[in-house]
Amino acid sequence: MNGHRRNQSSMNVRRRFRNQGGPAAVDAGSIANGVRHPILGRYRAVVTVLKTKRLTLRELTLDDVDGLLEIFADPEAMWAYPSTKDRDQTEGWICWAMASYQANGWGLWAVVRSEDGRFLGDCGPMPQPVEGEQVPELGYHIVREEWGRGYATEAALACRDWFFANTDYERLVSIVRPPNVASRRVAERVHARMRLFVWEKTGTQECLYETLRSDLLDARLDTRATIVR
Repeated sequence: MNGHRRNQSSMNVRRRFRNQGGPAAVDAGSIANGVRHPILGRYRAVVTVLKTKRLTLRELTLDDVDGLLEIFADPEAMWAYPSTKDRDQTEGWICWAMASYQANGWGLWAVVRSEDGRFLGDCGPMPQPVEGEQVPELGYHIVREEWGRGYATEAALACRDWFFANTDYERLVSIVRPPNVASRRVAERVHARMRLFVWEKTGTQECLYETLRSDLLDARLDTRATIVR
């Protein structure tokens, strides 16, 4: 995509986001090492949220569009979703995450392999409707080329631990399609329990995995030290 078309695409995303009631301000003091905010065009710092033994999780920026498209434009990686995503939709996905950073202090974060800077995907909590209330839902997506190396589990465990250590929420869930065995295996490592429910967002039966703050005291739950200080 040439520069003009890409700039026009970003303008369209910002316009749509404003029309949907996107955030009205960017946090202050974020010029150094900054990237242009996709909604307001101001600069903000690239924020590293946490690190694990192999991974760095940081806030997403529009510079991550191509990295996410390795997942979102791949029909095999996206088989459990209604469709793949194009560039415009992927930019919108990043704007959605950035709005959550502003509103909640958390959201889907970029997953980067620390040793070489390889963009691996995203992972983190996002607000989702669950049985009539907005609930933080932990999602994760890893590029297909890197499947089978435990990155999703490592990132998701760290996000779970970060979430309960840095927020007052008592509950974290993950919503997974029943046939998505690989994603369910990750959720089984991260969460304490699962039940089936009909998700109001899609009208389909899904697996609802759940962890309560009190569950972290349960010896049966994987509570390894996942975050590198």
